[in-house]
Amino acid sequence: MKRNPDLLDKIIIAMVDSPKYTLATNDIAKLLPSEQIKTVTYHLHLLMDMGHIALLGPDYRVTSAGQDHYDKVTNGYAWSSK
Repeated sequence: MKRNPDLLDKIIIAMVDSPKYTLATNDIAKLLPSEQIKTVTYHLHLLMDMGHIALLGPDYRVTSAGQDHYDKVTNGYAWSSK
């Protein structure tokens, strides 16, 4: 499976904008209804590899690095513009 930089951004945005502190994979997938769960899961693992999210029990939470990326994305920066 190929990495989708736009989906990485969408996941971070959805997680930070959620009122919940932690989210399960299914909760995140529901926030992105046009994406298949296996694709969301793969991208969650990539975000973990990058240190942008972490596991907290069975759920994911956004790390400080993830919050920094959220700030960049919502201020006009995107993965693909590196």
